[in-house]
Amino acid sequence: MKVAGRDVLATWKVLISLGVAPVVYSFYAFLVTAVTVKAGVPWKWRLCMPFLTLTALPIMNYAALKFGEAGVDVLKWIHLRSP
Repeated sequence: MKVAGRDVLATWKVLISLGVAPVVYSFYAFLVTAVTVKAGVPWKWRLCMPFLTLTALPIMNYAALKFGEAGVDVLKWIHLRSP
């Protein structure tokens, strides 16, 4: 029996995303904090920005994923209904 390798590819994608996503989110949080410091934003917002960024990015990515899945479902439905 020959294995197709799809499960290995999916596992690789999950492992990479688990390792890379937090690094990228941290980098973005650092950039946002650096921009707020450079812009002279009050200290309250400078301290909140990394936490807001680290909270907002995963929520936005999850929402985009769900929106994309729904869009693909609608596109498939439209494609099946067209003559």
